[in-house]
Amino acid sequence: MMVLGVLGLKFNYQLTNNFGSFGSLTHFLGSGNEYAVFKILAILLIIIGFITMFGLGDNLVNALTSPLRDFLGGASS
Repeated sequence: MMVLGVLGLKFNYQLTNNFGSFGSLTHFLGSGNEYAVFKILAILLIIIGFITMFGLGDNLVNALTSPLRDFLGGASS
């Protein structure tokens, strides 16, 4: 995942020309920001790769969903 993210950053221009724009995302970000959308996606892919590599995925999901589980009365682990 990290390698794909780095390649996505490196070849951002080519990816944008091949896949075009994301209509709804570029509507919120403004016109001409198709490159930024691919950069954000590539950076998120790198971060998810680090989280997966170090085995922090379960801890992160538990930390993000604990308020919802507490609110709904679910068992916390």
